[in-house]
Amino acid sequence: IRPILVGPEAKIRAVAEAALAAGLALGLAAAFVVDSLDDGLHEVDDLRRLRGLGPVLAAVPVDPSAGVPPLALVRSSDPAAAAYRMLRNQLVALDRTCQVVAVTSVSTGGGASTTAANLGVAFAEHGDSVIVVDADLRAPSIHGVFGVDGSLGVVDNLGGEALEMTALPLDHRLSVLAAGSPPPESAALLAAPSGEALLDELRRRYAFGGGGTP
Repeated sequence: IRPILVGPEAKIRAVAEAALAAGLALGLAAAFVVDSLDDGLHEVDDLRRLRGLGPVLAAVPVDPSAGVPPLALVRSSDPAAAAYRMLRNQLVALDRTCQVVAVTSVSTGGGASTTAANLGVAFAEHGDSVIVVDADLRAPSIHGVFGVDGSLGVVDNLGGEALEMTALPLDHRLSVLAAGSPPPESAALLAAPSGEALLDELRRRYAFGGGGTP
């Protein structure tokens, strides 16, 4: 067997090809490890895979302009507005006796206020008498979504103020109840007997109430 003599250029090329192949293999392995360790929720299917979670009612496209003012008010034909209507329909199908829906998120800026506002508009479009309530007394934002005065609201009602002085009608079907001035102890205030009394009064006056919560 005759040995094959390899010149310097061929050796360099072989080393480069081997290094490239090793780099690609390491990159693919790293991508696999990162993907397997990622426990974030990025798609609807990620939610469906969670055990113990109820049905996924709707998937709303990300739209930074959906919150001010509510998208369902100004661009009713937008895909995101249609998604909020689908969410309304799914909620009604789940429980036709439901009058109150609390919307929350895992972090500040997660979209609870935007969802609550657009969902309230969707229910009002359906012909219901609706009030959107801001129950996030620490970081209220519903009044900003609708562009209304937020100086009076839930905090004042819990202190004995009449609902007529705080609820702000936008039209004959849709009203907004802002949070009011943030109190020192928001959780204790909401848990007081006056909190349940306010909720009962809202149920009597409105067919549906939705709101953002902490």
